[in-house]
Parts: sequence; C-alpha cells; structure tokens
Amino acid sequence: MEVEGSRCPFCAVSNSDNVKFCRRCLKAMAWPEKPRPSRPAFVVARTGIDAFIRGPNDGHPRNKSFDNSGDDAIGPIGTFFSPTGLRYLIRFDIEKAFSDARLSINDFFPEHVTLVLRTGNDEDAGENVPIVVFSLTRPFAEGTGEWGRHWRKDGGCNWIMASPDLSWKRPGGDFDEENWAKSELPRKGEHEIEIDVTELYKQKFESLKQTNRWEDFGMIILRNPKIYSKCRFRSIYGFQSSFDEKPFSYERAVKTPELYFE
Repeated sequence: MEVEGSRCPFCAVSNSDNVKFCRRCLKAMAWPEKPRPSRPAFVVARTGIDAFIRGPNDGHPRNKSFDNSGDDAIGPIGTFFSPTGLRYLIRFDIEKAFSDARLSINDFFPEHVTLVLRTGNDEDAGENVPIVVFSLTRPFAEGTGEWGRHWRKDGGCNWIMASPDLSWKRPGGDFDEENWAKSELPRKGEHEIEIDVTELYKQKFESLKQTNRWEDFGMIILRNPKIYSKCRFRSIYGFQSSFDEKPFSYERAVKTPELYFE
C-alpha cells in the first residue's frame, strides 16, 4: 500500500511531505509525524522508552552494575568483557502509533512486523556482530543515566533492577527464550538494519484477541551467544536521537529505531 502524506497530530488532515505547518490548523508538524517513513506500512511506531544496560564486568570501573543504565542517544550492543554484557531494552508506544494512524489495534492483525535499527559510525568491531531479539516478560523503567557516563539516577532500570521497586528474576533482563528474531550488525560504518520480528508480535496480537487487553513489555537486544565470533560491539541509535529538539531539521536522516506494521 502507499503511505499518504503525514497526518497532522492535532486536526488529522493529511499534508504533503514538504510542509512544516499544517495547511488547516497551521500548527507545527514535527517528529514523529515528520519526516515521512522510508517504507510503506499501515502503522509506524517511532516513539517509546529505552535503556542501554551493562553487565557487572562491562561498566566503568568506578560504576557498579546497578548504577549503569543509560538513556543515551547512541549506545553499544555486543561484547566488551562479558559475551552478552552490552544490551539494549526498547518498548515502542504501539497503542499511540495505532491511535495516530486512526486504526483500531483491536481490529488489526499483522502480516509482517519489521524492527529497524541504525548503527553509528563507531570503530570497527572486527567482525559482524550477531544479535538476537527477545520479547521481555517484565516491564522496565526507562534509562535515566547521564549521557555517556551511565551513572544511573533514581527511577531508571539497570542490570539488576527492572525498576526501582522491582528486580529482574535473572540479572540482565527477563525474556521469553522460546521465540526470537536474529540478525547482525555490520562490522563498521553507518547502516540501516531490518529485523523480522513478526512472530514476536503475532503472539501479542493473539493475546489481545483473547483478553481484549494490549500487553507489551518491549524487547531486549543482545549479542547472539550461540554464534561464535571474535567481534566486540557496535553502537546503535536510541530514542534520544530523535527530532524532538530540532523538529524542523527535516534534512537530517532518521536515526531512531522504528517498528513497521504491515
């Protein structure tokens, strides 16, 4: 299907791709409505919460594993000292995305769901980084660490705690090991990676049909420990790299994660 021009979040009228203000209500068109998605889909989720967490051996020597959650614009996935010690948690605001698209989430069932990640231009990892994506089975609190320092402030998750009042059953995140999606991050350079996560989300939509309640705790992304590799890590962009602070910089490429429902 063809994606129409961006809809104004205030009055719902469609606008062409080159406008910065709605043609009807004259309010500013900003992220996540702008810029237009790069591929066709019924619904595109672009906002949510996320956190980069590190294992006990992978943080700064002065920091502990319970102090290193980062709400960063860009962060690492892969291996530093521990094989899977650099992990990324992400939960898209899917209900809002469906509401913005004027579609009922209760009446929808996806044929295809694609997670899009984007790597930064960090140093060469030596080899492609094999990654695996699981569905989280416990909610987490958004990362609150200082950018680049991973000094957790009150309120965020970390390697030990899913939230200030709730610990992970297993340090590093609780997830469903029965279903997963696999991919890899190219060894160097900026890239856009598409990951087929259809099976992970079909389960959530099937549960919605049965319970009439949407429940999604998000996903966890880590290096695939079943694939031998001498790689280290690659950095990916998180939600903090969005257009929120510069809503009119449409010439910039989208860096944040996206979730496409078809």
